[in-house]
Amino acid sequence: MVTVAHIVEKMVRENPSLEQALALDLLSYSRTAVYLKPRVEKELGKEVKIGAIAMALQRIAEKVRTKQKDYAYKIEEISTRSNLAEISIAKTSRMKEIMDEVYEAVDTAKGDVVNFIHGNNETTIIFSDRRLGEIKESLKNEKIIGEITGLGAISLRFSEETLSSPGFIAYVLKELAWHGINVVEVVSTYTELSIILKEEDMVKAYNVIKGRFK
Repeated sequence: MVTVAHIVEKMVRENPSLEQALALDLLSYSRTAVYLKPRVEKELGKEVKIGAIAMALQRIAEKVRTKQKDYAYKIEEISTRSNLAEISIAKTSRMKEIMDEVYEAVDTAKGDVVNFIHGNNETTIIFSDRRLGEIKESLKNEKIIGEITGLGAISLRFSEETLSSPGFIAYVLKELAWHGINVVEVVSTYTELSIILKEEDMVKAYNVIKGRFK
């Protein structure tokens, strides 16, 4: 049975900024309940008391705060890199050849970066922008879906303990969203998370992350 609590929790989960504001105790439960009331009533199909919504918000806030205390998110190292670009192409049977050509175009020994992110229908290549010409030449016969330059990356190296703590990536991304920072791409490996964003957001994003994990 769908209840007021279920609907309110779903609305909060769908809005990272609202969830974070509740966790930080920045909002009035009653005033937030007034704001959510029309949407809750529409979804539930009947009139709902503001007090019921406010009570649901309070319980959600307590739950979020408890989870954040329970999980130990530990960052071992934060590093940054600028002068990146990305190109997204439609999936192709030539993908192995394309990867070989791209790796030949970059020189990792001289600090070049290249990452491939494979989706079901497209592949995104993130690389040092000084290799833009060579890589575009390798992709000249492919369907280019998008191209973005002026990117940077913030890389977080974390402990294995953090790896097994639910919600770490969501926590980092919610912090950035709360501060109005747009994330272009996310690349993760076993104990490393790289956040790709516009270079003009780099300093602000670094300070936000450093402030949360100092």
